[in-house]
Amino acid sequence: MIKKLKNGSTLIIKNSNCSKTATIYFIFKVGSRYENPKDFGISHVIEHILFKGTCNRPEAQQIAQIIDQYGGLFNAFTSRDMTGYYIKLPYKNLNIAIDILSDMILNSLFNSKEIKSELNVIINEIKMRNSKPNSIIDQMFSQLVYKGTNLEHEIGGTKETICKIDQEKLLKYMVKYYVAKNMIISIAGKVAINIENLLNKIFNNGEIQERYKTILSEKYNIGKQSPPQKIKLYHKITQKSPRFSSKVNKDLDHTFISLGFPIVSFKNKKSWIFEVIGTILAGTMGSILFQELREDRGLVYNVSYDIELFEDTGSFSITCSCSNDKKIVSEVLDIIFQNIHSIKNKPLPNKDIKRTIQYLLNSLDMKQENTDELALSQACEYIYLGKVLSIKEISHIYNKITPQIIQKICKEYFIKSRLNLAILSPLKFTKNFLQSNIKW
Repeated sequence: MIKKLKNGSTLIIKNSNCSKTATIYFIFKVGSRYENPKDFGISHVIEHILFKGTCNRPEAQQIAQIIDQYGGLFNAFTSRDMTGYYIKLPYKNLNIAIDILSDMILNSLFNSKEIKSELNVIINEIKMRNSKPNSIIDQMFSQLVYKGTNLEHEIGGTKETICKIDQEKLLKYMVKYYVAKNMIISIAGKVAINIENLLNKIFNNGEIQERYKTILSEKYNIGKQSPPQKIKLYHKITQKSPRFSSKVNKDLDHTFISLGFPIVSFKNKKSWIFEVIGTILAGTMGSILFQELREDRGLVYNVSYDIELFEDTGSFSITCSCSNDKKIVSEVLDIIFQNIHSIKNKPLPNKDIKRTIQYLLNSLDMKQENTDELALSQACEYIYLGKVLSIKEISHIYNKITPQIIQKICKEYFIKSRLNLAILSPLKFTKNFLQSNIKW
C-alpha cells in the first residue's frame, strides 16, 4: 500500500500477518551530495542530533530506555542522497515507535551544549572510520569513480568542516530539507492499527519544520528560507582514461584492492544485469573469483562485489585483500582482469545464469521475513522508481537476462578507459606499476 498523507508525506506499508515484529523508517531525501563544501557532514550531524532529546523527552537516555523496554532496536543512517531513522519492535508496540520517531522529527531540542558534545563524538567516529582499512579503500574508490561530482566527498565530512557546524547551520539545513514532501514513512511487518489516521493526526496536515522555523526567526532574526535547490545530476559520468589511487599505511598486515567502473542509475533496468554479473563473479562462496583467488590459489581470504546506485548514476566494484607482496598483488589483479575479459569475450553458460538468478530470487524471498530490510528496500524503490516492485516483477526482469545480454553489457561498461583502481598497502605502488598491471 502506498498513500499520501494530508501533509504531503508518502506512506508505504507492507503488511505481513505472519510476522511478530514491525519496522518503521522515517526517510528524508537528503544526504551528503546536497551539502555545500563548507558544510560537508551536516546531514550526518543532524542524524546524530535528533537522538539527543526532544521537548517531550529532554534526555537522550529517555528515548533509548523506552525502546529497550519493549525489546526493540533503533538506529539511523546517512547516505549520499538520503537520511533514515528506524525502530524495530514487537508489532503490538508499533504505535510507540511512531510516537518516538515523530517526536524526534517534530520536537528535537537542538540544544547548543548537546550539539557541541555530539560534534566531538562525530569527530571520534571519523577518526575510527579512518583507521579501518575497509572504510578507507571504499572511500578511495568513491573519490576515483565519482571524481568531479557531488558524490565524491566523504559522507561524514571532515574534522575541519564538522568543527564549524553550529545550531544555526543545523536548523537552516533542517528547515530547508526536512519538509513533508521529502519524507517517506515505510513500514514492514504486522500492522494491527490504522497507521494512516494516526500519522495524519500527529502531523496535523502541517509542515515538519514549523517549530524550527520559529526557533530560527526568534533567535537569529532570520526571515523566509529559500526552498531546496535541485542538486546537479550526472546521468553519464565522463571518464576518458583509467584512474589510479594508492595510499601507504605502514600499520597494515594486508594490501587492499578495489577496482571497478561507473555504471547506470537505479532506475535503469540494466542495474539488475549488474547484480547477476556481480554475483557470478564475486557474490558467493561458489563465485568465480572466490573459487579461483581463495579456494584454488589461496591468494585472498575474501573477495566481494558492490553495486552503488543513485537517481542518476552508479558504480560497480570488486574488492579484496591479499599479502603484502607485489608479485601476489600483480597475480590477483591479473586473475580479476582475466575473468572480466572472459565474460566479455565468451558468453557465460546459460545454466550458470539461471542458477544465479534463482539464488537472487531466493534471497529476495528470505528478505520478506526481515522487516527492517524490507522496509528500507521498499522505501528506496519508491524514492528512485516512484513505485515498489513485487517479487513477480523482479522475477520477470531477471528472467529476461541471457548470456548474450550479459556479454553485451560487459563489453559496453567494463572498458579500460573507465577503469578505477585503488590500492591501500604498507607497500608503495607507483602509477607505472598500476598501469603495467592492467592486462587489457
